[in-house]
Amino acid sequence: TRVLENVELLVEPGEIHALIGQNGSGKSTVVKILTGYHAPDPGMALLLDGQPIELPVQWEAVAAAGVSVVHQDLGLLDHASVAENIGVGGFVRSRFLRKIDWRRQEAAAQEVLDRLGVEVHPSTPVGALNATQRAEVGIARALRDQRPGEGVIILDEATRALPREELVRFHSLLKRVVAQGTSVLIVTHNLEEVLALADRVTVLRDGKVVGPGLPTPTLTEQDMAKLMLGKTVGSLNRRGAD
Repeated sequence: TRVLENVELLVEPGEIHALIGQNGSGKSTVVKILTGYHAPDPGMALLLDGQPIELPVQWEAVAAAGVSVVHQDLGLLDHASVAENIGVGGFVRSRFLRKIDWRRQEAAAQEVLDRLGVEVHPSTPVGALNATQRAEVGIARALRDQRPGEGVIILDEATRALPREELVRFHSLLKRVVAQGTSVLIVTHNLEEVLALADRVTVLRDGKVVGPGLPTPTLTEQDMAKLMLGKTVGSLNRRGAD
């Protein structure tokens, strides 16, 4: 089954770019191709910071090039500390014995938390954090190996679990990330969030791009819904009434 057809996605440096579409539109497939879970058909090209990435994507290579992902479940370990969660997949180790150097690991975690302005102590168990703090730790882990001004963080429905009143705080964090030049690609169903947060939006419908990198200040929620559905919400309601 062909899921995507001639999809082009351009995320500019230092921007928050939203990727939206109904369930089944191909959003998850895009993310899975970018992270090496699915192999694309021949002919695809992927560039990161102007440098081509060898295809099919290998996660180790694309991660080293600056791609990181924060999934909806965040992938955090409640019984482990903030420093341990930030270190998963890349702990700071001693040079000779290759054992985890916990003092340096906590210092590395504190450095990335400070860079983001997140006021959480590295020794705090993640299970004791609220939803927003957990999301902040997920972002901190994604930024652990990022060089400021490079790469892209993909948020795959990562804000869905956040209470509405906490979204403003989390959005401020993301704006601090892009202010350093790193890009953010946010995959979401929340159209209100897209307008409040994203600089541009790409809309998918049935595996095709129907809205390529549209500036969000020129759009309304109704505009985006029409692109996603192929018809206006009002026409759907009237058809249902018939």
